[in-house]
Amino acid sequence: MTGGLGFSRFGRDAFKENKKLGKIRPRLSENPYSHAKGKRKAGGKLEEFATWQALQDARQQKQALILRALLFTSIFIGLMVYYLL
Repeated sequence: MTGGLGFSRFGRDAFKENKKLGKIRPRLSENPYSHAKGKRKAGGKLEEFATWQALQDARQQKQALILRALLFTSIFIGLMVYYLL
């Protein structure tokens, strides 16, 4: 009847391992980008976040422009083909 004993030991070891993993993770309040902190606690990370946000906005605008250009070009080509045939 060692099957039950082995299962119990496996469960106990898994519980200990999971408990250790929970202590490794940083708290949400330690994350400089979380909303859990105020501006005073975030310190110098706000400038970094503002720079990152500006880059994201520029990237999104560029993607939107490319999408509009592709859409316009494909509609134009489609109309030209339709009228020529």
